[in-house]
Amino acid sequence: MTRRSDHVLAGEDVPRSHAHYVYIGLEVVKVVALLMTGVLLLGV
Repeated sequence: MTRRSDHVLAGEDVPRSHAHYVYIGLEVVKVVALLMTGVLLLGV
């Protein structure tokens, strides 16, 4: 990621990174897991 940001800051045209979308997906999974765990612990 550092190499890519260096290229972007230098004004080069680089392909888009999919890492951001992976990060967002993992965050969504984390939120769902936290909600499910909370519901299960409350016994609802």
